[in-house]
Amino acid sequence: ALEEIFKHPTIRDLARTINASSARQFIPLSPVKSRPYYPLSSAQKRLYIVQTAKPFSTNYNGPLVMKLTGEPDIDQFREAFDELVIRHENLRTSYHQIDGRAVQQIHPNVEFHLQYQDVSATPDTDTVKIIETFIRPFDLALPPLIRVALIKTAPQSYLFFVDMHHITGDGTSNNILKDEFLKLYNRQPLPPLRLHYKDYAVWQQQRKET
Repeated sequence: ALEEIFKHPTIRDLARTINASSARQFIPLSPVKSRPYYPLSSAQKRLYIVQTAKPFSTNYNGPLVMKLTGEPDIDQFREAFDELVIRHENLRTSYHQIDGRAVQQIHPNVEFHLQYQDVSATPDTDTVKIIETFIRPFDLALPPLIRVALIKTAPQSYLFFVDMHHITGDGTSNNILKDEFLKLYNRQPLPPLRLHYKDYAVWQQQRKET
């Protein structure tokens, strides 16, 4: 407890207190067995409640726009994102109410489509309006909760657009996906993942029950 830190301000006294205390049993984080549905983490529950209360809201969309120069390999773009969706379960997750309880469901596969648009022949096209059309509400029951678009604005010039619901990931997740996308695009192998977010959600629930 926080009060113990003030009661025992030195590292030596605090270590003695910790060793003498009857700490709760530590539950290690490990892969859980497959099941039809999994519990939500506390953060997911909050996001699920606010999104279902306002299903047409885009407040929890996390759009990201980057400028690209050169001529990307469109097919390789698609393949890299297809691999990311296969690799990360949270990109194949939907959210539901079962018996009055919010749960998440991991799908073995989902349909993912890279949206491609070439407006380079019409230089007066308002790309801001094009981007705005991609920012739409997500239906949490319909995965994937991520949209990706590649817009060619001029020769050797593209806008790379990603929109993902916050229940699927945060800023740290975006950095991981961006890094892994670049590696997959360049055909670099990635190590297998031992844990997924559902494992953390189950672990968190078990800690609350102890």
